[in-house]
Amino acid sequence: MSGNGGNNAPGNERKYMTYRVTDGNGEGEIEAESGRAACQKWVDTGDWGSGDKTTWVTCVVRQDKDEEGSAEGETERHTIEVPPTVADCWAGEHDWVSPLSVVGGCAENPGVQGHGGGVKITEVCCYCGRYRIEDTWAQNPATGEQGLESLEYREADEISEAWLARRKAAE
Repeated sequence: MSGNGGNNAPGNERKYMTYRVTDGNGEGEIEAESGRAACQKWVDTGDWGSGDKTTWVTCVVRQDKDEEGSAEGETERHTIEVPPTVADCWAGEHDWVSPLSVVGGCAENPGVQGHGGGVKITEVCCYCGRYRIEDTWAQNPATGEQGLESLEYREADEISEAWLARRKAAE
C-alpha cells in the first residue's frame, strides 16, 4: 500500500489545464480543473476593492492548449461574485433583526419586498443600527445579467438610530 489513501488510483487524478483568462482589463494564464475554476482563481487573486455591495466580475476564458498541447479550446464566459465588506460592529458581531418599525413590510414578513423574480430582505443590526439588504434577484449592472444574489450594507440612519434609542430607554 502506498500510504496515500488511494488518491492516485486510476480515474482519481486531477487534470489541470492551462486557461487564458481576461476580465477586459487584464489577462493571464491560470492552471485549473475547469474554465470556471480558472475564473474564480483569477478573481480570488485580484484586488477588486472593498465596497459595501456585492459586485461581479465577468471573465472570458479559453483553454490555452488541448490535452495534446496543440489547439486552443472554446471560449467560455463566467460571472464571479465579489462579496461586500461589512464594517465592524462595536459589539463585536452584528446581530441582524427585522423590526417592522425600522425595515417596513408587513407584520407577517417584516423587511421583505418582492423584487423581480425574487425578494429583497432588509435587516438591521440591533447593536449599531447598520442595515443589511439581501437581494435574491439582483442584476449585474455591467452585463445586465439578472437572477444573481447580492448583499449590500448601509450605514445607520435616523430611523435605525431612533429605534436603538427606544430599545435602550426600555431596558
